[in-house]
Amino acid sequence: MPQTPYFTPAGGSLNQLVLSTATVIKTTPGQVCTVSVITSGSTSGSIHDCTTSGAATSGNVMMPVTSGTNYVPFKASQGIVYIPGSGQVVSISYE
Repeated sequence: MPQTPYFTPAGGSLNQLVLSTATVIKTTPGQVCTVSVITSGSTSGSIHDCTTSGAATSGNVMMPVTSGTNYVPFKASQGIVYIPGSGQVVSISYE
């Protein structure tokens, strides 16, 4: 058994598929489980802990979204908002 904590990714029971615009995923506390980047685009997107796209700032970024499949071990205390990078398309699973 490992002596250090580790994270085992799990899929969320809910999802938002093929997102290419700013999207409010959830307006209550929750957790992003997986972010799958379908098209990388020319800039990075981001996942925010807030309840509206207008409230998304650098102060509430949970993670940048760049490429590949990302497992997110963070819980959102307010809500979950996705802000895409230019030309970026993703799918998100969450709880």
